[in-house]
Amino acid sequence: REEIARLEPALGRLRAGDARDAVAALLGRRPPLGPIHVVHFGRPYARTLVGGGALVPPGREPESLWPTRIHEWLHAFDPSAEALALYEALGKRDDWVGARRRAILADHHSSNEEEMVLGAELALSVRLGLSTRPQAFRRAAVAYGGAPVAAFLLDRLLRGGSAIPYDEVVRGELRALLDGPDVSARYAALVRPVSGTTGMRLEIRGGRPVVAFVAADSPAARAGIEPGDAIRSIEGRDPPAALAEVVEALVGPAGEDVGIVLERGGCAREVRLVRGRLPGLP
Repeated sequence: REEIARLEPALGRLRAGDARDAVAALLGRRPPLGPIHVVHFGRPYARTLVGGGALVPPGREPESLWPTRIHEWLHAFDPSAEALALYEALGKRDDWVGARRRAILADHHSSNEEEMVLGAELALSVRLGLSTRPQAFRRAAVAYGGAPVAAFLLDRLLRGGSAIPYDEVVRGELRALLDGPDVSARYAALVRPVSGTTGMRLEIRGGRPVVAFVAADSPAARAGIEPGDAIRSIEGRDPPAALAEVVEALVGPAGEDVGIVLERGGCAREVRLVRGRLPGLP
């Protein structure tokens, strides 16, 4: 009950009908809506129940609740044999894409449609105001260690295609990738604007962002940032109120720097943090 009470405000961010209509427009059928249950799993995944209910693990971030529900509804997508054959062919043509596909299947999901579902979920989250474009591409770049096909499908859906059956969108994008130049290089260029990493984790304390953790030998550590430092400004601007927006303000291309004013012990100091490179990029 405590977990549901914690998550409940997030449910009010979006009308259930809007989310279900968005899924229906993509899949051609409206998913059922059922209650949410918080339960412990062996692994931190969500599950969809017959009748449209959902199981979510405890500790889920409230902002992820609607995207999680949308993701699980989208697992009703049943890719055609041609779409699956194209997906497999792409993995055989590009070694890096093939390695990412095998990693997703082996470590996270046994379903070949996972990247297709993720790409659709991220696109719908942007359309419904649950995520920004940079946040969506960043998630594609970090999900499962990198989900290149999901990133390309996200890009395709944001450029248009909501009126086309999703299987047709998937087949069209996979054919274009197979017929085009180096897929790994195209993917690296697509996610370059969100490819940088800071190596620190933030949380909101007393209404302002505070550094909670700094990884050893990370860009944040090299900039002299320490846990407990409060962020007073980013590139001369006050930090946003929402944690996700603070993170987005810090994200940018790998190798480029970002100016941050920190407060430690009542004293302010400015640092220039040079972003590192997300692991797993080709």
